[in-house]
Amino acid sequence: MSRNSGHGLTCCARTEAEISQEADTFKPLIAEAVIQFYGPSCGRAGLLPLEEAARFSEEEEAVWSGQIADLNGDQIARLAIKCAEEHSATEEGYNRNLLYLLVKSADKGSALGLNELGAAQMYCYQGVKRDIPSAAKWLEAAVAKHDTQAMQSLGFLHVNGLLGGESSFEYGKSLLLRCSIVGNQDCKTQYEFLGNSP
Repeated sequence: MSRNSGHGLTCCARTEAEISQEADTFKPLIAEAVIQFYGPSCGRAGLLPLEEAARFSEEEEAVWSGQIADLNGDQIARLAIKCAEEHSATEEGYNRNLLYLLVKSADKGSALGLNELGAAQMYCYQGVKRDIPSAAKWLEAAVAKHDTQAMQSLGFLHVNGLLGGESSFEYGKSLLLRCSIVGNQDCKTQYEFLGNSP
């Protein structure tokens, strides 16, 4: 619908509903562009679902089982990050060792392990295929344990419309606010970018 503004200019008068509908059309495209920017490795061939990427044979499990049996989840996660490379001759071996140990650490409740598994599925780290809903579950479990990196990643998914739901954007903002209050500068920057101040 066009109208004359009285200054010889014709402008388009659109309703709020029309603008909202137009924005909804572009949200998935914008969200995918944002996640591609942050996860360029997701375009590689040969990515595997997490369960498959972290699967070990009984013989392979025996290598680690004695070393991790008495460790808590956070100790296993730190071991994974520190030592997986030492036990691997190839990148694939490194990825499998790391993911296997992170799953074991998450099974024992490690926020670090939970966050890293969510990040692997979000950004296709360690050869893992993107799975945003599954990533969100890992990240949500890490958020429940007050992990600020998980708050940032999960907040990012929500504010960019990658998880949907009516209250998704507001929930994402609340996560960014929570982690900015405890001193995470990246969360503060993202929260402020949304037009807020902690």
